[in-house]
Amino acid sequence: MFPTLPTRPARTGISAAFLLSIGCHDPLPCHEPDLDAPVVVSTGGRTLTCDCGADPGSVICTDDSCAAREYRFDSASTLEAPLDVAGWTLDTTAVDQLRTCAALPDDAWVLDGVTVVDADGARADRAVVLSAEGIVVEATAGSWPALPAVDGSGRYLVPGLVDAHVHLNYGGAIGTVGDTLATNLAAELYWGVTAVADLGGPEVLFALRDHVAAGDLLAPDIVATGPMLTAVGSHPCEGAPDPDLCVFVTADDAAEEGQRLLDAGADGLKVAIADAGFTDWATPRIDPEAVAGITSLGAPVFAHVDADADVIDAVDAGVSVLAHPPFGGPIGADALAAATSVDAVITTVGAFAGVGDLLDGSLDPDDPDLVLTDAVRDDWRAVQDGDIVLLDGWAEASADWAADARANLAALDAGGARLIPGSDAGYYFVPHGRGLHRELTELEALGWTPLEVLTATTLDARTLLGLPGGRIEAGSPADLVVLTEDPTASVSALASIEAVIRTGVYHPREELRVPQAVAFDDVCLSACPEGRCDGVSHECVP
Repeated sequence: MFPTLPTRPARTGISAAFLLSIGCHDPLPCHEPDLDAPVVVSTGGRTLTCDCGADPGSVICTDDSCAAREYRFDSASTLEAPLDVAGWTLDTTAVDQLRTCAALPDDAWVLDGVTVVDADGARADRAVVLSAEGIVVEATAGSWPALPAVDGSGRYLVPGLVDAHVHLNYGGAIGTVGDTLATNLAAELYWGVTAVADLGGPEVLFALRDHVAAGDLLAPDIVATGPMLTAVGSHPCEGAPDPDLCVFVTADDAAEEGQRLLDAGADGLKVAIADAGFTDWATPRIDPEAVAGITSLGAPVFAHVDADADVIDAVDAGVSVLAHPPFGGPIGADALAAATSVDAVITTVGAFAGVGDLLDGSLDPDDPDLVLTDAVRDDWRAVQDGDIVLLDGWAEASADWAADARANLAALDAGGARLIPGSDAGYYFVPHGRGLHRELTELEALGWTPLEVLTATTLDARTLLGLPGGRIEAGSPADLVVLTEDPTASVSALASIEAVIRTGVYHPREELRVPQAVAFDDVCLSACPEGRCDGVSHECVP
């Protein structure tokens, strides 16, 4: 909810206090819905012409002396007849016409005096009018004195961040820790992430995504692929089949299984090429004809890759996005050429560095800014303390994978590949929300400017995932982050979060730590009218 705001004043029309002399000019174009014709009032041989102004909720009136005046109104209901305009009287018919000048929504409010920063750069002293419908207008500070306002002085406003690779149903623990979904969603918002791509999770996420889009719960927007399409015994089900994570396919049925997921609501598909790096034995490789069948469906396809051969096979089969840089050794020339031809490569260095981060203490389970369940926090402490013993050689192998992923990311960047930040949050020791910020520092280490990093995790990521917005401009979703530090000066400033604006509602950061407890007919998050919410299926059960 909002912080304390001034009450919207009761008004019976356009007050003279909101009349601005702006000089003589031609009538400005209307916003939708356009007026069929300007409002014209004539008397005694004199004429007043009124039309929509440049901004929603404004009217320009010009008289015979070529003196133009602009009137602003905060909703259509405040524009009432008879209306006095500099001595002219507009009757009901005229006023009804002017009400179509894209009046501000009734829930509109303004973040005033803020510095706006997006892919187009920084703009100081701005007023950004917001509502549940989206960003209404960005204008000069002080332009909307009639609206409820939040003082943005000394603050920076950026588009909501996007994590292009997460696993929402998993909390990053090595042991059994119970349901973490609601906490993971809260963690993403707490760290300014207003949209995520879940690249490998249960089909119940399709229903959850739809409820988020309908405004039924406070959570990031979700793009979801459903379970990974993979060969029998391959990643991520090397040890045992898990229908929430894997759908086993062959060349004969891969297209059919992919279409089934799309019909169920998948936004795209995830395919695992192979994963020899995670076991002592070579896991099966998916048949390239199976991958070609999946890509033939026309949906975006994300590929889990390990080594150069995986990259080449994935690209040859028509995969759209590599869900990781290769991490099974230095990238070769052929794989580099293939990787630079796809729509994007998602960074995910932290997925391989998480073990080392936990063991060396740079990932601190007791960090108060980590939004974790108690069970996940205890699991991570137990690994640090040696009470949970990792597989022999895993820490050393993870360090090698991280080094290779980082070096290959640098090679991809130099080669012109499109890099999009994604954390693989939910994988072992990769925290939701915080994990994305680690990826942003990896891009900064490659020499990217803070503005380039911001653009990659906002506009570029949303474009890749088919989501609207990414700039702070009229018509974009009102999903924004209020910062206390300058994001053009340092990437670390993106973590200086004071508030998150989600669908036009201002949420102080600390409010976002609390997981949502909701239940619907088709999905639940830790609350049910009767019975309990099953932590695996996320369905209400007796």
